Amino acid sequence: MKSRECEKCGAPLEKNGFQCAHCGTWYEGNKRVYSAHGRQNKLVSILNLPQGSGEFGISSTKFFVTGVTITFLFYVLGWFFEDQQYWLNETAMLIWVGIMPLCLFGIALLWRVDRKVIVYGLVISLVVFLMHLAVIWTIRGDLWDDHVGIAAMVAGSSIAGWLLGRLVHKMIRWRNARVQ
Repeated sequence: MKSRECEKCGAPLEKNGFQCAHCGTWYEGNKRVYSAHGRQNKLVSILNLPQGSGEFGISSTKFFVTGVTITFLFYVLGWFFEDQQYWLNETAMLIWVGIMPLCLFGIALLWRVDRKVIVYGLVISLVVFLMHLAVIWTIRGDLWDDHVGIAAMVAGSSIAGWLLGRLVHKMIRWRNARVQ
């Protein structure tokens, strides 16, 4: 059985290695991860880490459920401050566009799972969007374009917090994998 060799320097690679120990070239599977300029494409190597490499965080599903429940409680708390005529109370918006995304950032940063979790963020965002519209429709009896825009803003900040948390999680994993 022939061992793999680095395409750049010819040094032998570990069986499941994704970085050459000699020159630092990164690999995704058997393919070298470099940009056209000969520099390492860090974004590709950050987003496509082999499973289990540089892993950290809490792997319990209870952590995710607890975190989402706390985030939902903040969402409900925001409705206690909302002005039903103007629909953009500062305190409610601070909770929905500040605290909720921060909670989702923390969950996405610390939750360790083996599967793709971007879908979880999309589902959370969609639920927030639909719930916001449903509550406004229940209170007012109709929906205007402003209501849809406010719901989209709250949902967009939620997905932004989630995606930023996942990106930082991947960057920390990549950093941990490079140190090993």
